[in-house]
Amino acid sequence: MPRADSTQVLKDCRTLAVVGLSANPGRVSHSVCAYMADHGYRIIGVNPNYPEVFGETCHSSLTDMPAEVRAEVELVVVFRRPEEVPELLSECADLGLKKVWLQLGVASAEALEIAEKRELEIVEEQCLMVVHSLYSSS
Repeated sequence: MPRADSTQVLKDCRTLAVVGLSANPGRVSHSVCAYMADHGYRIIGVNPNYPEVFGETCHSSLTDMPAEVRAEVELVVVFRRPEEVPELLSECADLGLKKVWLQLGVASAEALEIAEKRELEIVEEQCLMVVHSLYSSS
């Protein structure tokens, strides 16, 4: 499976579709993405519970995202339960979204097998904010 270099991914990818993004500032997905937005990243939420987060329309799923918006997505960031990730990775591959970042605690053996079979570039078990703060301070 093409394991992606996390630092390079963050340098290359500036538009992020965040599956499981919350509008609640107390949630990790919100605080991590607020940090990323403050550092110039475009955050597009994927969560059926919110109409908008960070000034962007929040979409109910990657599939329901308009094609023109989806075409701008460079990286899919996942804040979901591990059991939901295999299906999500298949959806990413079906939609041509080839780079996926699995936040801490969301990877599973089944998900990693799917990522390998579907030839997704994947970062797993790393926090977006931590990796960014480490590379941007060096």
